[in-house]
Amino acid sequence: MPWSTIREGRYGSAFEAEGKTCRLSLPGRHQIQNGRLALAGAKLLTEAGWRLDMDVCVKALDHVTWPARLEWLDERTLMDGAHNPHGAQALADYVRSQLSGERVVALLGMMKDKAVSDCAGIFAGAFDAAVATQIDYPRALPCGELADTLKNAGLPTESERDMARALERARELADGGVTLICGSLYLCGDMRRILKDDGGRI
Repeated sequence: MPWSTIREGRYGSAFEAEGKTCRLSLPGRHQIQNGRLALAGAKLLTEAGWRLDMDVCVKALDHVTWPARLEWLDERTLMDGAHNPHGAQALADYVRSQLSGERVVALLGMMKDKAVSDCAGIFAGAFDAAVATQIDYPRALPCGELADTLKNAGLPTESERDMARALERARELADGGVTLICGSLYLCGDMRRILKDDGGRI
């Protein structure tokens, strides 16, 4: 399916496919690829006899939501569940593309069975600083070990086991910039509950 990117934005993108302008509510260059593949799949289904309205499929792309995937919780708080090198690279690319010139401080928690060193190297090239925290889960990497790995990769990092205090510290370090919650979908789930319980004031 021939296509071209029209706009890549902080909160979404647009691309052209077979003469149609497709607006995509999910931010990130990789989501343009995903949207294109979704439309290509729908087209194949119509060719196989499925009764699909391609105009409806195109419009649906502008209403897609995906929690913890480049999800803006407010204007200064971004959440992404990237937990492997592929996801980390997509997140780093987005930060460089859309948050250039802004201070970005990550609140990071990861599982010990992930490619932590590889992700740390990718994050170090995209973030200004980080606060490592510890997820309340048996497979969680101790926050001190995570902080050491991030620092060894060249990313200035503090360690705070308590997730609520870690978020508060990350926001202090961001100093009006962007606080980025990332490294694990488990962390994203826990932080969502913390923010909800606190009414978003942390």
